[in-house]
Amino acid sequence: MIRKAFDRLFSDKEFGKAAKREFERAMAKGDAGEGLPIFERWLFAERNEAGASVAERWREEGYSGLKNDETVLFQTRMGARLASIEVHRVLDDLRTEVVDLLDSERATLVIFDRSFAKRACRFQTAVGWIYDAPHFLRVCGGMISLPDFEEFEPLETLVEIADHLGGATKGGNLRGWLALNFEKFSEALTATSLARRKQMLEGVDAQFGKAEYELQAPFDECVAVLDGGADIAEDGLSGEETREGFLEARTWFEGDGESPTSLSGAVALGRALLGANRWRLVAMGQARLATLRERFENRMAGRVRFVSERRDDLAAQMRLKEPDFDESLVPPRLLEQERELLLSTTRIPVFEEPNSVEEALRRRDETFLDENVPMLGGSTPREAATDPQLRPKLIRMMKSRILSVDEENLRSGNNRRIDWMLEELGLSEIQFEPPPSREPLGDRFEDEDEDWDEEEERVDASHLPPAPRLPATPLTADEIDERIDGVPPFDSVEEVLERIRNSGSTLMGDMESLIGETVSDDEWLPFLPALTHLWFVLVPHGCSSPIWEFEDIRDAYRAEFMALGEYAKRGGEVDILAYVKESPQPTLAMESVNHYLDSCEQFSKGGRLKAKPNPAAIAALKTVIKILDARLRDPRG
Repeated sequence: MIRKAFDRLFSDKEFGKAAKREFERAMAKGDAGEGLPIFERWLFAERNEAGASVAERWREEGYSGLKNDETVLFQTRMGARLASIEVHRVLDDLRTEVVDLLDSERATLVIFDRSFAKRACRFQTAVGWIYDAPHFLRVCGGMISLPDFEEFEPLETLVEIADHLGGATKGGNLRGWLALNFEKFSEALTATSLARRKQMLEGVDAQFGKAEYELQAPFDECVAVLDGGADIAEDGLSGEETREGFLEARTWFEGDGESPTSLSGAVALGRALLGANRWRLVAMGQARLATLRERFENRMAGRVRFVSERRDDLAAQMRLKEPDFDESLVPPRLLEQERELLLSTTRIPVFEEPNSVEEALRRRDETFLDENVPMLGGSTPREAATDPQLRPKLIRMMKSRILSVDEENLRSGNNRRIDWMLEELGLSEIQFEPPPSREPLGDRFEDEDEDWDEEEERVDASHLPPAPRLPATPLTADEIDERIDGVPPFDSVEEVLERIRNSGSTLMGDMESLIGETVSDDEWLPFLPALTHLWFVLVPHGCSSPIWEFEDIRDAYRAEFMALGEYAKRGGEVDILAYVKESPQPTLAMESVNHYLDSCEQFSKGGRLKAKPNPAAIAALKTVIKILDARLRDPRG
């Protein structure tokens, strides 16, 4: 049905050419996620002079080309709309209970989507296309997560960005504006996040300082004087510090030196590294280093001599790595931040009892309920709960707190709960039971794509027909086109990777193991479309993958990479053409490498990514073709 909808859209006399041109530009970037909103917008939201969308005109034509069940499904999809959802409950591995923030009544909705339920946490917010099935909702592809801007409700963020971009949505149709400007909104949301991060980095004191001293008195005497204060505690040395010749270390605490036995922890001012003849003070933040030096020199009273000081601005280094963004897309109001970022190190004791850490966190949370909070105008959470003016801010703060705990539980597999705080504060309106136990995501929590590796269990694809044998002669360009035309479209990168995995393949894990450390994240983005293109040419969708051992693909890759090196030696420059054509499928190899090179060029335009062609990626493409060709070759050849 989706494939036929694409055909109807691209053949439309009024919108077809423009829609296809825009869609192909997005796909050339290698980002399938950008293609879906374009498809939805041109099919359902854009209207001609008569006020009819492509989907409505197709309906008037009797849905030509669709079978009965496809017609029913498409009629359901015609109700697709932009929504800004807030998660309230994760019911099971399939169902998630949400509300649509764009709906004034905020009626409870249930989304049926395994991928969404796998990652959903309470009070997580996102924007994307949804549609009504008879008894539940479905998500059209992926959704954009809304970042937590602390001072702003998610709906405030949406409205501010829309109005800044000329949406004039206050009192108007925000949903309709988003449907027609989703890609522009997405770009502005990213720019706003980067602008707030830039603002935070510019304001943070992240200078990592070191001050060197020479001892002017015996080592033991100096240590005794240093340890004479209650604000000092022994600390361990890193391997690098030991190799530099330091013998001992101390942590110096702020204030009057509450020892780190306090359950809430003690904030460290800095550290002192003690060597036989030289000592070093280290601290995060220019102000902290100055305070640490003053207190240290006063205590040591002439027993040490200052030698030098060095400060490295870590925030400045981080700013250099930040991607560029269009500042004109950022609403000034969303740059208003009530809190500044303070970097500090807190030491808490090591607990022997299994439940002691949980108890310590519980006591810290209990203390928070009676602390004066700047974001609440200096009131405590208990006071804010009974103040009609402050209660909305408190609810916003507690939603963020619950979300953070749920996300950490999902990441680590822990089962920490702070719902008792909602009961203490009487915030019944946001009391929803915690998510059920789920498989922890670990490092995959932050990744949009699943991590595959060669140790992952292979999916059983024995129920699928095997991939067809290759003819005795290499595939021609026409045969390649015919094969790729038979591949159904996909809505997201996750879906295409899932298709490959469900065929019983370990391709993605093998590629990660072979070139994961050689090919950067920027270089991986243009590599993926070329890799999946050649895969579906040789292993059609719906077929099981040929089986290989990791050692086989590893040895083939090493041989390909060595051959590439030999070509480089011959003329001083890599003869790409000659190297690529040396393949059992020369036409497919040329197409795949050209696809990769074109994607690199597209990704690099505007300087957003450093996606220069990587020889390792080219060798990997040839490797996959060699492995698949060997296992799919017609034995009669």
